[in-house]
Amino acid sequence: MRKIVIICILLLTGALLLAAAPIAQADNDLTGNWAGQWKCTPPDCEKPGGSMHGNINQSGNNVTGNFTLENTVIGTISGALNGGIAGTHLQGTLTSGSHKIHVEGNVSGKNIQGKFSSDEFGGGTFNINHQ
Repeated sequence: MRKIVIICILLLTGALLLAAAPIAQADNDLTGNWAGQWKCTPPDCEKPGGSMHGNINQSGNNVTGNFTLENTVIGTISGALNGGIAGTHLQGTLTSGSHKIHVEGNVSGKNIQGKFSSDEFGGGTFNINHQ
């Protein structure tokens, strides 16, 4: 009986510690300048890809910044990035005027690789590195 009570107390203590743990913070600080390439994924490709560069500011799990994408179907576009990061998963939206591009990526050290999708530009992949 005493063994069962001790096990119950340990389990309850563990559950309380897990419940009181803070929400997971991002593993990396993404603040800084980033540059790399984007590529369109067929069949929605009018342009095969191009370069991209910009800056990211991170505050806790919130991510903001500005990015420029070159060689898009409407030429070079620049816009604001707003999103968040949980662990190594980045998610957000790049907005340039009425154009919105949804981005999702995985952070590994000084590299982010991911996918993008947009009604105007189709979808594809991107790969950027911290400068």
